[in-house]
Amino acid sequence: MRLTGFQICKYRNIVDSGWIEVDGIAALVGQNECGKSNLLQALYKLRPFAPAEYDIDTDWPIDDWANRDPDTIVCRAQYDLLPAEIEALKAEAGRSSKALKDAPLFSDRPGAKAAAAPSQVWVARTYRNEMRVQFPPELGVELDPELASLWVGERMPRCVYMDDYATFAGHAELENLSDRLKRHGLEGLREDERTVLATLDLADLDLHDLAAKGKSEKGRAIRANDTAAASRMLNQRFRHKWEQREVRFTLRVDGGTLDILVEDEGLEAPVPLRQRSRGFQWFASFVWRFAKGSEGAFADCVLLLDEPGVHLHHAGHRDFLAFLNELAASNTILYTTHLSTMLDPQAPERIRIMEIRDHHSVVVNGLFSTQREPMMVIETLLGLGPGFVEMLASRECLIVSGIADAMILERLSRILLRSGEIALADRITLVPAAGPQVVPLVAAYLIGKGYAAGMLVNSDAAGRDARAKIAARFLPKADGAQPPRNGFRMLSYGEVVGARHEDFGIEDLFPVSFYLKAVNDAYDASVSEDDLAADGAPNLRRAEAALIKRGYAQAIDRARVLGALQRRLDGVRIKADLPVGTYTKVRVLFDRINAAFE
Repeated sequence: MRLTGFQICKYRNIVDSGWIEVDGIAALVGQNECGKSNLLQALYKLRPFAPAEYDIDTDWPIDDWANRDPDTIVCRAQYDLLPAEIEALKAEAGRSSKALKDAPLFSDRPGAKAAAAPSQVWVARTYRNEMRVQFPPELGVELDPELASLWVGERMPRCVYMDDYATFAGHAELENLSDRLKRHGLEGLREDERTVLATLDLADLDLHDLAAKGKSEKGRAIRANDTAAASRMLNQRFRHKWEQREVRFTLRVDGGTLDILVEDEGLEAPVPLRQRSRGFQWFASFVWRFAKGSEGAFADCVLLLDEPGVHLHHAGHRDFLAFLNELAASNTILYTTHLSTMLDPQAPERIRIMEIRDHHSVVVNGLFSTQREPMMVIETLLGLGPGFVEMLASRECLIVSGIADAMILERLSRILLRSGEIALADRITLVPAAGPQVVPLVAAYLIGKGYAAGMLVNSDAAGRDARAKIAARFLPKADGAQPPRNGFRMLSYGEVVGARHEDFGIEDLFPVSFYLKAVNDAYDASVSEDDLAADGAPNLRRAEAALIKRGYAQAIDRARVLGALQRRLDGVRIKADLPVGTYTKVRVLFDRINAAFE
C-alpha cells in the first residue's frame, strides 16, 4: 500500500487542509507558525509508528470549541494497492462476487477525491480513534467489513514522525547503554541512544556482544577485528552521501567506550565525530539511522520529517535531497521547510504551499500563493528578486533552457535588427532556466502568477519531458491561481522549423561546419566533419560521439560549447554574415515566437 493523498480536518489550527496529493516525496513550504507541524502530526496519528492518538480535548480547534464532536473524521487518506495486494485482499476478506454499492465514503468534503479505481482504498480515523475503511465499487467483490478492515489495518504503512533530530556524536559507553536497553527496551531509550543502535546495526555490530567481548583479552582482540570490518562497511554505506568532501570513518572501542573517528580524504588526521560540525554530525546520524531503518523497521513507511537540515550548509542540502531520493524507493516522504535550498528545482511537482487563511492552515497544490511569505521561498529558489518579479508581470515571458540559449537568441535578434529585419519582439523577455529539467519549475511559477508566458526548448527527450510535466501538472488551474494570459505557449525548435529528426536543438540552427568550430574552440580540439557519423543525427550528438572517439572528452559539455558559439557570433554583424542556412531557420523561429504572443 502506498499513500497517494490525504486531508486533515478539525485539528488544532487546521479546519480543512484541502486535499493534499502525495507522489513519493512532498515538500510542505511555509513560514513559521503556518501549521506545517500540525499537519504532519495529524497524519502521523492515522497509523503511528509508536502509540499516539487523537485527543479531542487538546487537538480540537480552540475557536470551534463548542462544536466538539468525537465522531468527526480528523484524517482521511487514499492508498494505492499493488495487484498482488488486491488479490490477497479478495482471497482473505472476499465474501462473494457481488459488487459494492455504497456511495463514496469521503465525497462529502470539498476537494476530497472519491476512490475511483480498484487499486485504491480509503482509510479514515475519527476523534474516537476508530478506523473506517472503504473500497471502491470497481473492486468487483463484496468484502467482509471486519476482515477487510483488519487486513488494511495490518498493512497500512506506518507513519514515522521526527522533529527532534537527536544527533549521535560518535561516543557511547557500551555497558551502560547495554544495561539500559535490557532494562527499558528500545522504547525506553533516548533518540540519540536509538541512533547509536541504528549505527551499530548498519555496521553489522551487536551492542551486547561488543560490551561482553570487552571483558576478556581474547574477546577484545576479536572485537578489534569486528570493528575494523564494521568501519569498512560503514564507509561503504556512507560513500557518495556527503559530496562536499570525501571522508572515512573508523570505529574504535577502548575499554567500554565506543568512539567514531572521522578523517578527511588525504589529511590523515582522524578526529572524533563529536568534534566535527553540528551539521555533519546531524547528517551522518540521519543517514546511518535511515539507511538501515529503511531496510528494516522503517521499510515501507511514511516518513514525516519536520524541518530537517536546519544545521546544514546549502551544499549539504543537496546531499540530503539526494539521500531522500534513495529513501523514496521504499518509503513515502513528507517534509516541511522554509528554506529554498531544501527544494529540488528539478521536481517542482513535489512542492505544496501552506497558507494561513482566517487564522487557519490550508494547503495549496501548486506553486502559486497570494501570500508573500511562502512565495518568497519559491522566488528565492528561482533566483528572482522583487524588481525582476514586478518587471515580468508587465512583460511576455519566454522560458528557455539556460542563460546560454538566451544569449544566443538575443545575439541572433540583434543581427536581424542591424539588417533591418523584424527580430524578436521587444515586448518578449527571455527567462533562462537552470537547464531543461528546471523549465517546469519556472513555468509553474509564471502560470500560477497568471503571466503571459511560454517556453522554447530543444526537441529532445529532456524537452519532451518538460512539456509533458507542464501539461499534466501545471496547466490545470491551481488553487487560487489566475489562468495565464492567452494560454501557455509550448514551443520546441524542431517543431517550429520543421526538422526531420526528433532531437533538434538550438545547436541545429547552425550548419555542422560552424558548430564544429565552436566545439573545437571549447575543447582545443581538431574534430572535422570526416570524424562525424553520417546518420543525420543532430549536431550535438554527432559532435559528442566524435569527441569521445578522439579522446577529447567522456561527454560533451553543452553549455561550454554554447559559450564558444556565442563568441563566434560576436563577429557576425548582419544576416549576410550568418552561416549558410541559419537565417532561414532563425526567420521562421522568430516569426513563430512573435505570432504566439500576439
